[in-house]
Amino acid sequence: MLQQVLQVPANYARVIAERFSDRVKNFFTINEPQCFVGLSFSEGVHAPWLQLPDSQTLLMSHNALKAHGRAVQELRAHARQPLNIGYAPTSGIALPATDKPEDIEAARQAYFGIPQEGTWAWNTAWWSDPVIFGKYPEEFLVHFEKDLPKITDDDMKIISEPIDIYGQNIYLGYPVRMGEDGKPELLSRNTGYAKSASNWPMTPDALYWGPKFLYDRYTGDRSSCMTAIRSRSSSQRTDLRATTGSTWTERFMTRAVSTLRQDISELCPVRRRRRISAVTLHGL
Repeated sequence: MLQQVLQVPANYARVIAERFSDRVKNFFTINEPQCFVGLSFSEGVHAPWLQLPDSQTLLMSHNALKAHGRAVQELRAHARQPLNIGYAPTSGIALPATDKPEDIEAARQAYFGIPQEGTWAWNTAWWSDPVIFGKYPEEFLVHFEKDLPKITDDDMKIISEPIDIYGQNIYLGYPVRMGEDGKPELLSRNTGYAKSASNWPMTPDALYWGPKFLYDRYTGDRSSCMTAIRSRSSSQRTDLRATTGSTWTERFMTRAVSTLRQDISELCPVRRRRRISAVTLHGL
């Protein structure tokens, strides 16, 4: 039954490639799996509003990643021209409370570690390490050992099918500092912090630290690296002009541009050697 279910997204990808790839060459397989697994089946705040045990949602996540890999395979197999294929998870961005090296490291650890608050699914490493590195993060495997699904080498080969674009949906960030115990400590937001029309925190620094942390983790000294980070802040783009005393659009763009200039000056695709010379910061 499971193999039949996994064949559904593969068949869909095949049909899309056959029908549209003569005119469209840029595709994302899955968007924001943290939402359709975590918010829908773990936290229960999206339809179908279920709060299932970790063992079931971890299995869902593994199957979702396999569906991504199968979609990549089918898109490439049935493409009518060379395609750029990507994957687009999401997450909140851990923001260092200060520019001190220890706070930056704390934010990095918090961003890629097991979430301290909310559902386990709202994280980055569990969803991205398998796609980029071909393996789940060791910290998660140890922590969730009793709830893990069966994970095979063949599964990981499917999940880590080479992609051309890694897209990251970025909406907001949360402050973090290094605690006295040497572990990341989540901080409260300042009183009166600015909010968007969607009532979400306005955090321009998320468009700096998110791409920076992602680029550092998923490129480094490896011979293959990311094409681009596609960040978006659609919750922050609504009614920006109504924010008193600040030009929020300018602040977001300033942080986005500083990321491009300082930290992502040379780009190459994930595991594929076609070079792309732009980072897209979308939705501003």
